Amino acid sequence: MKQPLSAFILKNDADLFYLLCKRLFATSPVPACDLRLVKHGKT
Repeated sequence: MKQPLSAFILKNDADLFYLLCKRLFATSPVPACDLRLVKHGKT
């Protein structure tokens, strides 16, 4: 995979993904969430 994982996250979920990544190393246990992915070739 030559693109960052964030490139595959639906734009409406980008803030949620950012906050999840920010909390990953700050909390235990690891927080969980649902993210929607973009289909190949779609925006």
